[in-house]
Amino acid sequence: MDKKEVQPKPISKKPLNFNVLTVGYPVFSLAFTTKHRLFIGGGGGVNRSGVKNVISLYVLNQRTLEVVQAMEHILPQDEDSVMSMCLHPKSKFIICGKNGTNEEILNGENKSLKVYRLARTNSDVMSVCSSDSMDTYNHSSLSSSFNSLPSADKNDYRLDFIRAARASESKNVSEYQKITEFDHEGRHILTGTTDGTFTLFDSSLRTIFTKTYKNDITDAHFDTKDEKIVVTTTKNVYILDVMDGSLICEINNKSLPVSETSNFRAAKFGCGSSEGILFVIANSLKRNKTFVCKYNTKNWKLISCKQVHNKPITAFTISPNGKLLGYGSADLSLGILSTDKLKTLSRIKDAHGLPCTCIQFTRDSTVIVSGSADGTCRISRVEKYDTGSSFLTFIIFGMIIAVIAALYSQYTDEILTQVDKYSGILNDYSYKYTGKYLLNNKKYDNYDEELFPDDVIENMDNLENNELFEENDNANIQEIEELFTEYL
Repeated sequence: MDKKEVQPKPISKKPLNFNVLTVGYPVFSLAFTTKHRLFIGGGGGVNRSGVKNVISLYVLNQRTLEVVQAMEHILPQDEDSVMSMCLHPKSKFIICGKNGTNEEILNGENKSLKVYRLARTNSDVMSVCSSDSMDTYNHSSLSSSFNSLPSADKNDYRLDFIRAARASESKNVSEYQKITEFDHEGRHILTGTTDGTFTLFDSSLRTIFTKTYKNDITDAHFDTKDEKIVVTTTKNVYILDVMDGSLICEINNKSLPVSETSNFRAAKFGCGSSEGILFVIANSLKRNKTFVCKYNTKNWKLISCKQVHNKPITAFTISPNGKLLGYGSADLSLGILSTDKLKTLSRIKDAHGLPCTCIQFTRDSTVIVSGSADGTCRISRVEKYDTGSSFLTFIIFGMIIAVIAALYSQYTDEILTQVDKYSGILNDYSYKYTGKYLLNNKKYDNYDEELFPDDVIENMDNLENNELFEENDNANIQEIEELFTEYL
């Protein structure tokens, strides 16, 4: 008899705690869509033979943390690499901080803010990009946003260049656009350059206002209501009004409650559970301490300041749910902190071969990705940390107590009415067996069994009641217990 062929069982891929993606070029920027599509920007810059300048799109499997490339857009080799990047929240526009050629920079014609739009390879995107404003697409159908991107094979997508604008007047080829960000509605764009120039644009790339600072701009961020902007330089943190750029508050590095002189590295507004807090990163000049300071965004007073690491932080982000802070450090490690107590929840040593240059959470805060100039991206699963359950438990316990108190208040009169109804029986029963009265009721404070009413009929009724109690005492006590059980 022929043996029945045994079919091998399919091998199921187990979820990983992390995965390392090697892209083959220095990574300087990351951006996530809501559907776990990851854009990566970077490259070798100008005149670096063999190292391309690229914007890539990858599809992330959230369960296995594996990634599949869906697009690779090669940028001109005579231009700089992509140093910063952000996705439009409602349409397929991508904005980048990328210098032009050295010649353009030296001639003062460097348009470092560049706008691209993602399209399917077999479509004609230019026919729908005739408007000067990206707001045209804010209220279009869902299919025009990044949320609609299906899983795809490589080369199914392409990037089309739309337009560009100047973000700085610098003619120094070593300066670059470090910060590029949309607001939450896609109506404003902020840029920050290493020469200290901050610019706010509208969606048509028209300049709303420009600020020039003495020190490098290391970070900039919109608040959740798109009413304020925090601009971070090495020496100062500025909070600006979005409408006109007026100064709301300024924080100087000398005001920090730390033992060593420190420079600012980043600042982010809290969101979700950390709404109303500004998180500021400061690295000591001795490079041996890093602090996170929390400020109240209503009065801008310092809430707390805590040392979180012993090496400088090089990249910093906050999770979309507002519960976690992620950072990359100069010692090649990655870390995750809680926003409530700044407690270290996770630290990964030797995450990269070179210091982390950029770091981002997925939109659902379940995965964190870091990029490095070593040409790798580390994709790490975020554990479900207990970042505030004790406080939540306290709130729930308090609510239970409040409900019990309300019920007690509602039924107190009924309970006391029943107690008063049977108080005589209880006292007599207690006195019979213990010689003491159970209830301290005024009606029985001066009770004396030898004193009876003068009227004989009343005296006889009283005696009959006592005899009736002795005959049915067990039944009465049981009824009392049932009443207390019902109301309590």
